Amino acid sequence: MRSFQLLFALFRKPVFRMTSLLWLLVFVAQAQHSNVVISTAANANGSWSLAGNTYTFTPTADNAVINNVTIQNYLVNYSVEIKSARVGGTQVGSVVFDAGVSMTTGQNTNTLKGLTVTSGGEVQFNSGLTMRLSTSYVSYVGYDLTVNAGGSVRIGGVLDVGSWDNNSIRNPGRSGNVRMVVGGDLVLSGSGQVLSKGWRNVVVSSDYNGGVGGSQSYVVSGGIEMAVGSVLNSVGGNSDRGGNYYTVAGSGGSISLSGVNGVLLRGSIQSGGGSGYVGGSGGILSVSSSGSYVDYGGVLSSAGGDGAGAGYTAGNGGNISISGFGGLSLRSDVNAGAGSIGIGTGGNISLSDGNGVLTTGGGVNDG
Repeated sequence: MRSFQLLFALFRKPVFRMTSLLWLLVFVAQAQHSNVVISTAANANGSWSLAGNTYTFTPTADNAVINNVTIQNYLVNYSVEIKSARVGGTQVGSVVFDAGVSMTTGQNTNTLKGLTVTSGGEVQFNSGLTMRLSTSYVSYVGYDLTVNAGGSVRIGGVLDVGSWDNNSIRNPGRSGNVRMVVGGDLVLSGSGQVLSKGWRNVVVSSDYNGGVGGSQSYVVSGGIEMAVGSVLNSVGGNSDRGGNYYTVAGSGGSISLSGVNGVLLRGSIQSGGGSGYVGGSGGILSVSSSGSYVDYGGVLSSAGGDGAGAGYTAGNGGNISISGFGGLSLRSDVNAGAGSIGIGTGGNISLSDGNGVLTTGGGVNDG
């Protein structure tokens, strides 16, 4: 009884009432979202609307469900956006892919298409996601993946906006781009991959060139962690390099990783050029932490692609920049060299740290 009286008296104090009100307002402002899961279950607690070329999913109640096949069907001819924001929502607004989405018959003619995820909380890719053009639309731009997450992004499946073999078009379009703005951490498990590889041209004839790799950009407010086995790959597509026909391989797409907290890289990051009669150039690689360290011990390569043989033109290496404000550790090799077959020029490699702490256990190749 005495405890209840003390608690009642505390609630009557103006300062306590004001503090409680502020915390309530913060909770209400932060909530206003509903969690969304992509699964094999039926659609529930949400609605779809079409505006222009985009189908948008909006929750109508907490614990919304999107059937994975619904997304696949819309993506063939439209863009898709998934939002977690909902007036009156009482959840953080996570978006979780528990079922795979596989769309390989895209018709991305004259309008850019892709998938956009906008969440108040985490975005989790526990299953695979593939968005790819039909081989009838090789000359057009691929599907883009855009993520705007209020919390962390966790990738445990294979996210593939890249391309496959092309046997019909001389100059295929670029593959899809990947852009992620992450409010928490970016974490790739050992099975996590993000692929934006360029089209590989399998036609043995002049001017049937490889496709350009799509770019990947990650702006992260927390830390970045890539486990052993994880992959970021934007390499350019190969073309015939037998020496009898003139072809140009695809250039690699750029990859940029920018974090605030620690960056721990144990996976593979590759933006190399494809191989062909003329090798493709490597894409630019950039890794940075504005407030902490970068610890690299995996694969980091922007090497150019091979030419048809000695004396032919190899792809130039792409520039590589690694910057850690709180220190920089290189435990494996860094490769920005030209293609190993033919004549080319290596890219520049820039290493910087904010406190003079630089440790190396690997080497750099810029030739």
